[in-house]
Formats: sequence, C-alpha cells, structure tokens
Amino acid sequence: MNYQDFKEALLAALEKAAEGTGTISVKEVTKPNDTVLTGVMFKTEEGDEKNSVCPTIYIEEMFEYYIHGTSVDEIVNKCMDLFLNRALGPDIPAAFASPAEHLDGLTVQVIDITRNMSFLENVPYRCIGNGYGLIARLMAVTETGSYITTVNNGLMADIGLTKDELFDRAVSNAKDHVYVQKLSEAVGLSDDGSNTYVVTNDERHLGAASIFLPGIAEMMVSKLNDSFYVLPSSIHETIIMPEKEVVKNHGPFGVLVLQEMVVEANSSSGIVEPKEVLSDTVLYYNAETNRFEIPEALRNERRNSDADRCVC
Repeated sequence: MNYQDFKEALLAALEKAAEGTGTISVKEVTKPNDTVLTGVMFKTEEGDEKNSVCPTIYIEEMFEYYIHGTSVDEIVNKCMDLFLNRALGPDIPAAFASPAEHLDGLTVQVIDITRNMSFLENVPYRCIGNGYGLIARLMAVTETGSYITTVNNGLMADIGLTKDELFDRAVSNAKDHVYVQKLSEAVGLSDDGSNTYVVTNDERHLGAASIFLPGIAEMMVSKLNDSFYVLPSSIHETIIMPEKEVVKNHGPFGVLVLQEMVVEANSSSGIVEPKEVLSDTVLYYNAETNRFEIPEALRNERRNSDADRCVC
C-alpha cells in the first residue's frame, strides 16, 4: 500500500475498533520545524476531562512501522491499547490535568524561529537573539513512561503565569539539569586531548537549550579559556569547539568547515532526523563581549535571509 491507501485503511480500522468505547477524529497538527503531520485523536464516550491529555497518534509515524513490516492490524491494536490505557486508565499525569500545581515540570527547548513561524502562531516564545528562541515544555514522569507537551497559549493560561513568569520558571528549572561532557567521552572514544564538548541536559533530550541558559556560556569560557563556536547538532545537544582549536585544525576560515559539517548532517538521511534539526547556522560566543553572534565569515550569507528579518 502507498501512504494514502494506508491512511484510509488505518482510519477505517481504528473507527471500527473504537466502536462502543469512543470516537476517532483526525486533525492536521503543526509540529516544530513547521512539520505538518496528520494526527489521530481518541475521545471516550463519557467525555470526561481525561480526554484532554489523551495522546495523539500520527499517521506518518505509523506508516513508517508499516513499511518496515508491521501489519495494519498490529498497528491498530497498539494504537487502541495506547488510547485506552492513557485515556481511561489511572496513570494520566497530574501535571497535565492540573498544570498550575506542577511547575517543577516546566523546562525549555531552543528553536530556530525562521523554521517555526507557523508552529509559533499559537505558542509563546522568548527571543534569545540570532534568530533563536525558547519555547516552554511541560514534562511529567509516571510509572508507565514520560510525557511531554508544548506550552501553547491555552496551556499558559491554564498554568496561570504571565509569559515572563512562565519562561523565568522554565529557565530556572532547566539550569538544574545542564550536563557537560567531552565529545570523546560522549561517543565512547579515548581522550584525544581535544577540548570539544557536548552541552545538553541530564536526560539528553531537548538539551540544546542548555548552552543558552544564564551563566552556562560563561562557564564554558572559564573551562576553555577561550571564545568558542556552537554547532547546533540537533534539538537535543550542541557541540562546543574552542576558537583556537578550530583555527589550528582548519585555518582562519575554519568556521566555514564547521558550517559545511552542520549543513551536511542536517540534510543527510540517517544523521539528523528532520524533526530534530535545530539550525544550519554555527554560532560564535565572544568571550570579550559575553555575547553570542553570527560568525563574521557567515554574515554575508545571511544578510538577505529570513533570519536577518526575524524579530530576534
């Protein structure tokens, strides 16, 4: 089956499987990086408040399972099991049902604003410069797994915080979970003497925001005794390379080599998934000014780009 045939078969089978317990609905959902997916939602016949946190299943992701050998019947069974266990079971995260009482679950994710203009129409964000912004996420961990959702305008209202209060709290929480590790150690290699680091969080999930949190870049300057480049390797982590090492290894225009590496990784299948791409642009942290900036060698490429017209 092609995707369209699979979609029709899956929806028909889900609607039949849901008879007597609830109803199936379909909606296009804009995800980070302005990726539009087809979401399938389940609502119980009782229509209780738990339905607001029932998970959404994305047909595009289910199609990947299908083309790798999972039958439609198996996919339907897994979907219904997930729907019923989460919608009717006792394990709904209290953080989602009563978000104002669970502010410790707030954290942040960094995004490239120009890649997310549609996604951000209903999502509050905080500009941090150079075309980057922070969005807030609400996380919860239960006995059956971890849950995470984006704080959109509606959820922010439910939480009862202003935009500044929301991000102040989320940033403060995120700072408690910053994790810094040498790249060689992170990939399981012996120490080669390089001062290249990975900056993420202790979950290694949505940790690329860590380098932009207050005091973290200054900490890296102290560790490296140098200005540094930031490679946006994914939404989960950044790679930090001291300026002197980049010049030593790649010459005075070494940032162009780094830029090419990032673009190639982001555009190559199997290296960085499209939904996990952060940005194509390497940043520079100036130890003298204590500011992130676009490296001079890259500015001409961006002068007429959407990124330079961004409000950040």
